[in-house]
Amino acid sequence: MLRKVLPPGTRIQGTNERVVDFWRWAYSDIAQNITRGPFAEYLVATALRINTRSVPRDPWAEADIGLRVRGKLFRIEVKSTASFQAWKPRRRRKRRKATGFSVGFPKVADTLDGGRRKARWSHAYVFAFDNALDETRINDLDAERWDFWVLSRRELTKLLGVPITTLLGRTKRVSFARLTDAGFYPVKFKELKREIRAKCR
Repeated sequence: MLRKVLPPGTRIQGTNERVVDFWRWAYSDIAQNITRGPFAEYLVATALRINTRSVPRDPWAEADIGLRVRGKLFRIEVKSTASFQAWKPRRRRKRRKATGFSVGFPKVADTLDGGRRKARWSHAYVFAFDNALDETRINDLDAERWDFWVLSRRELTKLLGVPITTLLGRTKRVSFARLTDAGFYPVKFKELKREIRAKCR
């Protein structure tokens, strides 16, 4: 199946609508968990100057971003979180601020053509935190308010204290405090490209 990016003005046949109208309806709320993740991936791809205008995002891909450096393809996994969500906490519950990220290590990778194969690990991991200061700003499209931690596979393995082979099929938690204690500090969007490329060697 040919995968291509649709022009915004593409008509939805049988209606008076265009595809951009669908995008506005479905994806305008960046504060939704299911939207924030792809938006964080988009920020990373944009920072790396990866072409996002001709090939659409592949949600089934083995890694979120592919970066080619000196002929080698590096797989980059992006994990995102935020203190403010679109949903409200249940009655009598206080909103909890974000404390870190969840990282999964799948055993099997599914493919767009219906196939399955043994999952390969990413070479680098980007942890993206939407650092909005209050609820009124959560849908502002401001790349500069995001914080990004970038770890190589080796650095993440050392941080977790166990080989990735023992984590297959499991999810691990990486807290802000744990990152700081291990000497990892966030960078801003303008520094993101340099930081990622430094980890992809």
